[in-house]
Amino acid sequence: YSIFILYRNRVPLNEIVIRALDLVTVVVPPALPAAMTVCTLYAQSRLRRQGIFCIHPLRINLGGKLQLVCFDKVLEEEPAADSAFGTQVLAVMRPPLWEPQLQAVRMSVVVAWPGATQPEAYVKGSPELVAGLCKPETVPTDFAQMLQSYTAAGYRVVALASKPLPTVPSLEAAQQLTRDTVEGDLSLLGLLVMRNLLKPQTTPVIQALRRTRIRAVMVTGDNLQTAVTVARGCGMVAPQEHLIIVHATHPERGQPAS
Repeated sequence: YSIFILYRNRVPLNEIVIRALDLVTVVVPPALPAAMTVCTLYAQSRLRRQGIFCIHPLRINLGGKLQLVCFDKVLEEEPAADSAFGTQVLAVMRPPLWEPQLQAVRMSVVVAWPGATQPEAYVKGSPELVAGLCKPETVPTDFAQMLQSYTAAGYRVVALASKPLPTVPSLEAAQQLTRDTVEGDLSLLGLLVMRNLLKPQTTPVIQALRRTRIRAVMVTGDNLQTAVTVARGCGMVAPQEHLIIVHATHPERGQPAS
């Protein structure tokens, strides 16, 4: 508006440019960038004393606006030993792109043991899902109770199942097997129970976030009861806090999830 008024009053062009620069100087004080730089360097030094090294100081201001932190994993799992020596993996079954995520929490492989005349399929994944793919007579009657006892204690549980497959003439033929062929009529082998240990720094970090009123969320594909036990163990959920379990359905036939 000021430039328009100056132009209408026939003020020389060079004077209009000078007046415009004066307006910019008034709006943005000259000392402001320097003051922000000093504050950023001071914040960086404070972070360094806490053992936090920031390689991009401009991101410090952004960190002060955090309101939510999501953790994909707060556990430290014990290593598992691989004792299947000499086997040849013929194919790894991949889920279709359209398969819902909750139905894809499993993995299947087709292997050939040394000297064996036919390959075998092995499946690992969510206990509830894998048990549903197995023949009923191979699933113990107390399966649900045992799974509940392990997950309530904070263990991570993976179900294992297998079945023999018809002889395939070549590697290419094994790779053409459909997932339904490999994962149908399985025999339940058992449950793989793994102890999850909280990392030493997990609980202090969660407590620091709670003190600064930053919400912490755990995003995990583990069993729900296992996740709840870990959340209580690291202080993400306080003992007096109540939990709400929400059951949702997948979107179908143009209808949204509910």
